[in-house]
Amino acid sequence: MGAWAFSVFTAQGVSEVNAGAWLSTYWGTFTLGRVLSIGVAQVLSTTTLLRGAMISVIGGALLFVWSPSPEVGLAGVVLIGLFTAPSFRHSSPTLEIAWGTAMLLTRLVFRWQQRA
Repeated sequence: MGAWAFSVFTAQGVSEVNAGAWLSTYWGTFTLGRVLSIGVAQVLSTTTLLRGAMISVIGGALLFVWSPSPEVGLAGVVLIGLFTAPSFRHSSPTLEIAWGTAMLLTRLVFRWQQRA
């Protein structure tokens, strides 16, 4: 989001001070999302949590892109920040498993090719 959201907000007529403050909400909700996801992860499976978060991020991105008013764009930024955070925190173990599987398959393919 970074400087890009700031540029979009200022292009929509938001003052630089407000655009900077609005962009700060992204980082604030990102932090809040990381904290809240710890509790939510106790109730939901990692897969369910990540699916819900990614659907919410897509919704936030659509709001941000559509943005009939700067306030709607801000709502999109808040959703993106809040729901991007859990994906980093909770996808790591899932990615490690996927990475391990991919590496195992790669090794098997290379061994098979060397024998051929």
